[in-house]
Amino acid sequence: MASFKFLLVSLIVLLCCFMPSFTTAETPPTTPGGFVPIPDVNATEIVSLANFAVGEHKRLSSEDLTLLRVVQGWSQVVAGLKYKLFLEASEGKYKLYEAVILVKLDQSKELISFEPDLLLNKD
Repeated sequence: MASFKFLLVSLIVLLCCFMPSFTTAETPPTTPGGFVPIPDVNATEIVSLANFAVGEHKRLSSEDLTLLRVVQGWSQVVAGLKYKLFLEASEGKYKLYEAVILVKLDQSKELISFEPDLLLNKD
């Protein structure tokens, strides 16, 4: 009986020692406050943000861009939500752009940046 209790206690101690490593191995490490991938870039909210970014860029520049699609995106919790979207847009021929949009706590939107993706555009 004493050896059974010893075996049971030893097993419980071993499980307690290794259990944290099993649970942390299942979830990938994330940086607190870092960008996380947007699972569905075709969601209405994301496409609406992309249209907002293209519209603001058109208003502030001489380019007459048309949004073709959202390629990829990430979001980050700040004082609101910051979105980093990679967009295909066209002004005759298509190019890839990186847009950063801030949706503030009061739901107002601000275009932080809108730049051509120089690595992927081959001009």
